[in-house]
Amino acid sequence: MARVIQNPGEVDRAAVTVRVAATMLSLSPWQVRKLIADGRLRARNTGKAYIISVHAIDEFLAGSDAPMRHPDST
Repeated sequence: MARVIQNPGEVDRAAVTVRVAATMLSLSPWQVRKLIADGRLRARNTGKAYIISVHAIDEFLAGSDAPMRHPDST
């Protein structure tokens, strides 16, 4: 028998907004949008906003630990 969820806090999130992803990653929303634009963080554009799966955030965090350098740095 299915359990009826009375409290939305009981639901595990499968996807989050840019703002929530930024909090999860300790980044600003602008930085999260930049990661999406650069193709480093997978997200779905709904037309008005991005939806980021928790799995995509986990994949991003499991990526390379090599330090990133800005392309203009020497």
